[in-house]
Amino acid sequence: AGPSVVLDAAQLQMTARRAGLDWANPQGLRRVIVRQGVENGGQLAGGAGVQRGNVEVLAYARSLAAGEVVQPADLVCIKVAAAPMDAPRDADAMIGMSAKRPLRQGAAAALRDVSAAQVIAKGDVVAVTYDYDGVALTLQGKAIGGAAVGETFSVQNTASKKIIEAVATGPGSAVVGPQAQALKAPRNSVRYAAR
Repeated sequence: AGPSVVLDAAQLQMTARRAGLDWANPQGLRRVIVRQGVENGGQLAGGAGVQRGNVEVLAYARSLAAGEVVQPADLVCIKVAAAPMDAPRDADAMIGMSAKRPLRQGAAAALRDVSAAQVIAKGDVVAVTYDYDGVALTLQGKAIGGAAVGETFSVQNTASKKIIEAVATGPGSAVVGPQAQALKAPRNSVRYAAR
């Protein structure tokens, strides 16, 4: 059937973890034998559905500081032996996002590296609007924390000193009420396999 390789299961598990994968090894295997050309689900292991050799991924064209917004010129395509599990399929998923931590030039891009860019910072003056059935009320408040578009954050009403929860809509603006419910960012947009 072709050449085979025997892998130590613990080493394979550590390699998978470094690549962002999780293999629990529920059968308690000590060794894994990989054979080339053996049928697997109706396709040959060496068939057209399997990528061999280098994989093309997005990488950072320059080093980015934490909080810096990713621009189109900050991404390039490179070839790597293995792509991160959460590697973006195209640059649009990364452009306009903010770096969560310092990112090194040449490193493969991963969705876990970035988050939505903050449009409201702690201490910003924010116009908070309640709009329902043609009635719109706006108050000024001071942001107690930062937020990206669609995220909930606390605002202190500058007149009454009461603290309310609002949803960021852009720089210096937020909404409460029915509009806020419609705009809230999905909390669990990332899903994991249960296997």
